[in-house]
Amino acid sequence: MTDRTLQISVLLAAALIGAVLVVAPYDSVGGVLVLGAAIALASIVLFPRLVPVEDRRFLKQVLVVALIAKLAATGFRLFMNEVVYGGGDLNRFDNVGEGIAQQIRAGEFAAVIDGFAVGTPAMEIITGLLYTVTGTSFYGVFFLSGFLGFLGAVLFFRAFRIAFPHGNSKLYAALIFFYPAVLYWPTGFGKDVITFLMLGLAVWGAATFILQSRLSGLWAAFIGLVLIFLVRPEIGLIASIAFITAFVFRRPSRNRRAFTIQLIGVPLVLVASFIFIGRATSFLGIEDLSFNGMLQLITEQSSQVFDEGRSGSNFAAPEVGTPTWIPEAFLTVLVRPFPWEVHNLAALLQSFDGSLLAGIMLLSSGRIIRSLRDEGQNPVMIFAIVFVFMAVIALGTLGNFGLLARQRVIVLPLLFFVISAASSRSRRVTTSSESTLANGTADAAVRPIPAGAAE
Repeated sequence: MTDRTLQISVLLAAALIGAVLVVAPYDSVGGVLVLGAAIALASIVLFPRLVPVEDRRFLKQVLVVALIAKLAATGFRLFMNEVVYGGGDLNRFDNVGEGIAQQIRAGEFAAVIDGFAVGTPAMEIITGLLYTVTGTSFYGVFFLSGFLGFLGAVLFFRAFRIAFPHGNSKLYAALIFFYPAVLYWPTGFGKDVITFLMLGLAVWGAATFILQSRLSGLWAAFIGLVLIFLVRPEIGLIASIAFITAFVFRRPSRNRRAFTIQLIGVPLVLVASFIFIGRATSFLGIEDLSFNGMLQLITEQSSQVFDEGRSGSNFAAPEVGTPTWIPEAFLTVLVRPFPWEVHNLAALLQSFDGSLLAGIMLLSSGRIIRSLRDEGQNPVMIFAIVFVFMAVIALGTLGNFGLLARQRVIVLPLLFFVISAASSRSRRVTTSSESTLANGTADAAVRPIPAGAAE
């Protein structure tokens, strides 16, 4: 993009914003158009920077179509939230967030701090902070949240390209940008969007720090994990354990600069992990961070959700500790409800989504095996495997299809890593992630191993 094009875009956006504020109320149509103009301008500025050089040929067009699809899915979720369901958690965040924004503008910070707590109160304060910046517009922020979900998908894609340079990037782009559940759920300003965006930031940060030895990646991962913990502490704990496991099993670098950076990063990771996991286990009521302690928490969580009797979507979750528990949990989280378990339109769509994922995994079974074989020692693959396994075990006990539909989307980006990571080349090559781990360089050159060359 030329500087002149950027200047014209800024002027047009400013003119549109000014015109809208004169003729339309900001809390409805005005907010949608103003924040829509801001999204368009941000896209014009960010797209050239978001596209890796090696993917520039196909990804520019993909990002444009993906953003349009994301905003269309956001509009559909807005329709479902307001017309079909008559409101929900998102409306609560809107109402409480508006009050918090007024307190912040009035300088009543003590009242805001006194109301802080991990979980829903944290999400309400985040909404209030956003309204302080953007102004109060439920519909406008709803579409802005779709854009944030789109940015989360971009971060996952960037992490994939760093970790698996010879993986099937076109397949991963198709899955992360156009898979129905990923399009639909990380929209509407709520916990789903924040968790999805921040997990994308944490995974990108982990890949950047561990594979490219950049301290900026460590800070990105830290910020992502903290914000996930604030809104969904159980997911924050799982992501932290996955990050630490990937860090521990990384290959030591022989490059002096990379060794120095990792030497600085090791104590930071250990101290932050000790504090963070300690806080998370305390908040969640886990007395002992062992397998038995996690089982106890999962069982209590399952009983609590099932006893709440939320609509007609409850079902008997897999019984914890039985021989078939773990396979049933994977089947429940990734595939169910089955068509014969469907009782309404929302469940029918969820059943279609699960059937689609089952079909993709079945058709990709050979690729999944190659991914685990060829990339099993890649730290980002270790992160993905640990996260998917622990998240599926936790979510598999929820016992409610409505909750599963929303929360299982957080598993999909890293599951797509496993599906797409295998090289599309028939002949094994040395991946740049391996070169990076061995040499400590950010962008190591990738060359096929010559026939007969020494290992």
